[in-house]
Amino acid sequence: MNKMTGLPVFLIACIAFLAACSDDKQQTQADLMLMYQESEPGLDPYMTRVLVNKQFMRLDEGGDDSNFTLYDRDKNLVYTVSHENRTVMQVKAVKSQHKIERPLTLDAKKMDVKELPAIEGKQPTHYQLLVNDKSCADVYVIKDLHEDAVQAMTGFKRILASIHLSTINNTPADMQDECFLAHDILAPTRTMQFGFPIMEQGANGVGRLLTDFDRNYKAAPDIYKLPQGYRVIDMAGNALDAESL
Repeated sequence: MNKMTGLPVFLIACIAFLAACSDDKQQTQADLMLMYQESEPGLDPYMTRVLVNKQFMRLDEGGDDSNFTLYDRDKNLVYTVSHENRTVMQVKAVKSQHKIERPLTLDAKKMDVKELPAIEGKQPTHYQLLVNDKSCADVYVIKDLHEDAVQAMTGFKRILASIHLSTINNTPADMQDECFLAHDILAPTRTMQFGFPIMEQGANGVGRLLTDFDRNYKAAPDIYKLPQGYRVIDMAGNALDAESL
């Protein structure tokens, strides 16, 4: 990973935009809408949307009619909806006997940054996340911002981590580096331990940047509902009873 020796210009611009807009968004929270720019090696940057309320978190490509992932916070279940295949895949936490045998020492280093615009009166902070003294990620976070979203993302990431652990024997050995084992399995909520991340940049080149948010987003009434008439399957592709949704 290229360590962030200087503050990225696009991050400064983005934080300035969020700070300028935040004064209009300090109202009673209804649905929270978060817009992100995602980056992956070999791909052009693309946008994703996250919607959060007290019961659900929805992740999609920005359109109400797009494929989406739904996290039911009450049931602690994840559903992945494919309109093309007319399927709803139900994903739940998996109990596994596998253990991470490799010694992993997790640490975090608070980095010096130039003065950044405050968002809702809160100052961004930069941390470098280390595993066995290796830099695995840089995160810019704001303490006490979007705490409900942090809670929802925490539950969601823990489900994904349980799946990664249960399938660890099927994961290629060259992918099982210290950063993957720590961030995707052992401590999946690590990027949120100091607050809400407005930017994350991993050693594997995967990153995300918060570009906008709205505390009072007017979501469509059925935005968190699963489509009727779709085939319901588990992660192995086995059919499930639709009434279990």
